[in-house]
Amino acid sequence: MPPRARARCAGLPAEFHRADATAFLAGTERRRNAVVSRFGAVWFHDPRRLLPLVRDRLGPGGLLAFSHAPALPGCYGPQGTHPGGLRGRPLAVRRWSYTPRRWTGLLRAAGFERVDAAVLPAPDPAGLGTLMVRAWLPAAP
Repeated sequence: MPPRARARCAGLPAEFHRADATAFLAGTERRRNAVVSRFGAVWFHDPRRLLPLVRDRLGPGGLLAFSHAPALPGCYGPQGTHPGGLRGRPLAVRRWSYTPRRWTGLLRAAGFERVDAAVLPAPDPAGLGTLMVRAWLPAAP
């Protein structure tokens, strides 16, 4: 885990795990209050597989928060890319990119009750914004 992330969270009850997200979540029974993915696991895993695993590891009222680059218009679902441009050995990396509305539907279908999803504009109008999503499970009855 990058030292900067640990430094930023010093003094907070945060845990960092470096593992495949689906394997990690499937292999633990521990419940958490929140799961955060910053340009990470949610972007790089099939949401139909990942979201139910996250849901099952969150306690009542639990929060999933994630961010990544917004989908390019007309380019939705799993996307492939070649890291490093077109030089070197190709390594296909799949990312799941959707509109805020589609993410809302996927999250609700996975059992999240309240969803706040939007693309925040970049400070520079010529820049790329950031998709920001927060989704909560129902609170305990």
